[in-house]
Amino acid sequence: MIADLAAQDHPDGPASSTAQAESVAGLLQPVVADLIVLVLYAKNAHWNVSGPGFRSAHLALDELVVITSSAADSVAERLRALGVGVDGTPQAVTTRMATVSPVAHPTGTTVPVMLSWVADLIGIVTTRLRAAAGRVGQTDAPTGDLLNAITLDLEKQKWLLSSES
Repeated sequence: MIADLAAQDHPDGPASSTAQAESVAGLLQPVVADLIVLVLYAKNAHWNVSGPGFRSAHLALDELVVITSSAADSVAERLRALGVGVDGTPQAVTTRMATVSPVAHPTGTTVPVMLSWVADLIGIVTTRLRAAAGRVGQTDAPTGDLLNAITLDLEKQKWLLSSES
């Protein structure tokens, strides 16, 4: 329950109010949606990438899908642990979709173009994750740590994809 979060001990003392705990939960929902959007775009890129280097790119994109899907699940489960419902509905995800990728998906493109595009999407998501982790970490260090760990995993994936594009 969110009230339980407010009563937890933190490095700087317990959260001072239930409102702070609720703001932590409020920061996590957009993160879940962003991660689901990244899963969808990466899987579509996985299906549509073509040309020299296809197999490596195809497998790398599948790995990104698994990592990102697991990350979305971890954040959603953290929301539930805080006593908050998770909105992973198509409506919630669609609302975030245009903000993650303002450019149309380049289906049927070559490996360098597709991997570069997906790496850019990862950059958008990790920038948001860093901002959320910074704000969340002020009130709930374990949740901040979770978001930082996800950021590290996704930044590694971005580096790997960028190295092949």
